[in-house]
Amino acid sequence: SSGINAEYGLLCKPTDDLRKDSRYMEFNTMVNRLLKKDVVARKKQLHIRTYNVIPLSENSGLVEWVDNTKLLRSILLELYNERGMGFTRTELNDTFKRLKAIKQKPDERARNKEFIEFFNNSM
Repeated sequence: SSGINAEYGLLCKPTDDLRKDSRYMEFNTMVNRLLKKDVVARKKQLHIRTYNVIPLSENSGLVEWVDNTKLLRSILLELYNERGMGFTRTELNDTFKRLKAIKQKPDERARNKEFIEFFNNSM
């Protein structure tokens, strides 16, 4: 059958729970079926681009690689640079690390206060 010798790109996610992502894709598939039944949506060729998600465990899985896509981080970096608000990758990584550290703090009130301070100092 066709496809046996085909190559498929996969993104391996060794530390992410993809069960919810998988459910989103199932939901999007149902939405696409409804869009196909609707005359106006069909004329406008409305659809949601779906991709395969395979959870392997609670904290790992595989995601189908979609050709001609860009990472959100790359898009944001380009936009920031175009507007003269550029960040280096190191600065951006450091920012994400600081936000992740704040997010992991157990005390919600202190965590929220630290988020607000972080964003006020970033502007």
